[in-house]
Amino acid sequence: MDKRNFCKKWIVLGIICIFFGASVIPLTTADSNREFGNLTLNGDTLYVGGSGPGNYSKIKDAVDNASDGDTVFVFDDSSPYIERIQIRKTIQLIGENKETTVIDAGSTSYTNVVEIYHNVSGVTINGFTIKQGMHGIDIYGDGYNIISNNNIIENNFPLIIRKNAVNNLISDNYIDAAGEKVSLTIVSSNNIFKNNIIANDDGIEFLESHNNTIEFNEFKNLTWGIVFHRAYNNKIFNNNFIDCRNCALQYIRYDNGYRFRIRNRWYGNFWNRPRVLPKAIIGIVILLPIIHPLFNFDCHPANEPYQI
Repeated sequence: MDKRNFCKKWIVLGIICIFFGASVIPLTTADSNREFGNLTLNGDTLYVGGSGPGNYSKIKDAVDNASDGDTVFVFDDSSPYIERIQIRKTIQLIGENKETTVIDAGSTSYTNVVEIYHNVSGVTINGFTIKQGMHGIDIYGDGYNIISNNNIIENNFPLIIRKNAVNNLISDNYIDAAGEKVSLTIVSSNNIFKNNIIANDDGIEFLESHNNTIEFNEFKNLTWGIVFHRAYNNKIFNNNFIDCRNCALQYIRYDNGYRFRIRNRWYGNFWNRPRVLPKAIIGIVILLPIIHPLFNFDCHPANEPYQI
């Protein structure tokens, strides 16, 4: 064989290997900063369900074995996942499809579906149906969590954010509040954005929770859309209140030295029907032995509902 032809064959073979290797390596690497939809997946990725070698069969096991900064990606082919998830690390928990990737606690009596524990922040939960728990998602942690693009249904309480959990983003979720309401208790600076909150009870209750932003949400078929207890300086902008028996209530009880602040800011909301005049948001102030009415106003109500 001619030496030059022999060399040419090895050069061609080497080029083929280089291109083949370049096409395979990105599929098998565990490097950071991969993209899934609009999300960037950080750290290593642990897989649940699916057919890959080494994939976990339970979400809990993958979450427990993840490290800070990792992603747990859950395939829908093994759904529903009948389990309870406790998150104690800064991770991303991502479902393949929110309609078909289901986490079911199996009981609405005493079990929460997903809990974010104390001293944990920066958790993302995206792409699940979360159902059949006492609480769908219970956030104890420090804050800066993202709960987005989920169906939170058939729970006694769909979502609770507790004391000191601040700067959470709750967005693009479908929340069925048929049991009880979304509850924010002694928290501040949370953003509740573009959620559909639908059922026959209260939508969101704020207890001693201040400086929160509630914007571009739809509250539908509720007894009360939003209820504020001792909560002030919240912004309620550009929401739809549709077929709600009562859209909003503010309740202040002045005792035990509680600072007397009663103002929340309302702007551009759609209140069951088109309006020209400002919409009064009713409330009561209890300053024993006197009880008297409280009014804030949305001075620029929307004439038609927003597309949310």
